[in-house]
Amino acid sequence: YSGPIGAVITPLLHGLEEYSGLPQASSLCGACKEICPARIDLPRMLLALRHDEVTQNISPAGEQRAERWAAWVMGGSGRMKTATGLGRVGQRLFLRDGKLSLPAALHPAPGRDLPSLAPKSFRQMWQDGEVDHE
Repeated sequence: YSGPIGAVITPLLHGLEEYSGLPQASSLCGACKEICPARIDLPRMLLALRHDEVTQNISPAGEQRAERWAAWVMGGSGRMKTATGLGRVGQRLFLRDGKLSLPAALHPAPGRDLPSLAPKSFRQMWQDGEVDHE
């Protein structure tokens, strides 16, 4: 099934393990609920399926590793500072006209431009007095 209703029905009919990506493919903006003549609360149902994915440990192994790594990096200010510094240096290889131009294999959304990392973090700008405090 296609569309938002398909993101709910397909995992329920054919198994969440096989179709675990579908509940993640929605922004949960609520537009589908607003236009649904039956007022089906699809965002709530999608959230319930996402919850089931987590509690049943269904998400792909690569995604789980990436999330654990991100949590570890963001769990310490020093690690976060190091990671963003490395990101600023590493992005230079892929900058084109101020935007990141990643190879297709690395790009999370082919066909879309990605913004580059800011030259300075908010914390650096604050410390350097570049942030208006008012």
